[in-house]
Amino acid sequence: MGILRIMRRRWYVVAIGLALLAGAVHHAASRPGVYWSQADVVILLPQSARYPNVIEQSSQSLIAMAGVIERDVNRGAAASATSSAGVTLAGEGIRDGHAIKLPNNGGQWATNFDRPALEVQVVGPDRAAVEAQMSALLDKVRNTLTARQDALDVPQVTRITASVAPATPPVFHLDGSPAKAVAATLVLGGGLIPTAAVAVDRQLLARSRRRQPGREPARHEGLTA
Repeated sequence: MGILRIMRRRWYVVAIGLALLAGAVHHAASRPGVYWSQADVVILLPQSARYPNVIEQSSQSLIAMAGVIERDVNRGAAASATSSAGVTLAGEGIRDGHAIKLPNNGGQWATNFDRPALEVQVVGPDRAAVEAQMSALLDKVRNTLTARQDALDVPQVTRITASVAPATPPVFHLDGSPAKAVAATLVLGGGLIPTAAVAVDRQLLARSRRRQPGREPARHEGLTA
C-alpha cells in the first residue's frame, strides 16, 4: 500500500513512465524482421592422390589452413566466442552485419575445431543486399585461398579447393518474436515505473527536510531554567 500511495503522490512520474512504456511497447511490436543467410565453405584436398599437396594431407592440416584463411579474410580480428556453435548473428541480436569464422564446437570456454570449413553468415534488413554480400564474401574466401597457394607456388593439380554448401545459400526472413518482446518490455516497465516514483519521492522529501528550519526537540518546550 505504501508504494501505491507514493505512486499517487508522484502521479506525474507514473504518467511519464507510462508514456515511455507505451512507446517502447509499440516499438517492440512493430519492429521489422531481418533477412539472414548462412553457408559453409569446406576446404578439400586434391581429388587425385597421385599428386600430394605441399600442405600435409591430413584433416588437422586442412583445419589449420581454414584457420589461416579465417584470419586473412577477417584481417586478424578474432571471431566472437559464443556458448554454442549453432548461435546465429540474428540470435546474438545483430540486425545488420556478417561473420566468417571457423566453427568452434568446444563452446565459449574451450576450443574444438573439428571441421575444415568456414561458416559464413550475413544478416540485414534487405534480401537483395544479403544475397549480394554473401556472394561477395564467398568470393573473398575463395580468392584468399587461391592467393595463399599462389604464394606457396602450389601446382594447380595439387591445390586445395573450396566447396560451398549449399551451392546457392538460401535467404530466410526472421520475424523474431514480437509477443515475447512486448511481454518483456511490459515486465521491465512495470518494475521501473514504481522504482522511479519511489526514488523521486525520497529525493523530494529529503530536499524538503533540509529546507525546514531547525527546531528544539519537543521535550524541551515549556521547561524553565
